[in-house]
Amino acid sequence: MDLTATISGSVGGMLGVLASHPIDTVKVLYQSTGAKSIINTTKGIIRKYGYKGFYRGIIPPLLGFTAEKACVIGSYEYMKKRTGNIYLSSLWAGFICTFIISPMEKIKINMQNSSKNPYRNLHRGWVSTVLRETPSYVVYLVLYEKLKERFNSPFLNGATAGTVAWLTAYPADMVKTLCQEHDYTIRQATSKIYRAHGISGFFRGINLALLRAFILHGFVFTGIENTKKLLDS
Repeated sequence: MDLTATISGSVGGMLGVLASHPIDTVKVLYQSTGAKSIINTTKGIIRKYGYKGFYRGIIPPLLGFTAEKACVIGSYEYMKKRTGNIYLSSLWAGFICTFIISPMEKIKINMQNSSKNPYRNLHRGWVSTVLRETPSYVVYLVLYEKLKERFNSPFLNGATAGTVAWLTAYPADMVKTLCQEHDYTIRQATSKIYRAHGISGFFRGINLALLRAFILHGFVFTGIENTKKLLDS
């Protein structure tokens, strides 16, 4: 992997998680508990845990997302240098990172939902993670490259690419969350969402996800680009 890209990715990942984790906590609980509204979910977190509750479960994603972005950006830049193909490179990076993302998100979701054993069944949800991450990383990285050619704003370029990627991946994220929270199969999770809410159920909480994506990936690419400049200087 490309060492400079790997280090830059890890810094960007760390900044992104610190800035966006409170929104992710609300999103995950809203998705997995069937709460009536985002406001009720937010009030429930404050009532039960206080404001520190918004950072419940932050350690796994802080470590995992940092490692994920190091893996993704490092793998992507390495493959791009070898092939010159941003589509193939982003597809490869998206697949490779699932081996980090899937167990990390399983632990995070268990902790956010106050599981007594957050480290149980870490293999569950890997296939649903692949179905979410692989295509969304193609959208994410390719769009960022195209925006970067036209605009000199890492934050807005990253925020836009991340938001569009999450918009395309969100139904798969709903399925993945239930697979990992309740150890469902993909078919069971899909059926449960559809029976409870219809097609709109696959987009429950999407406003939170897009807000989180905008903040998260804006900070991710701000960290990446500035760290690259620092290391290259």
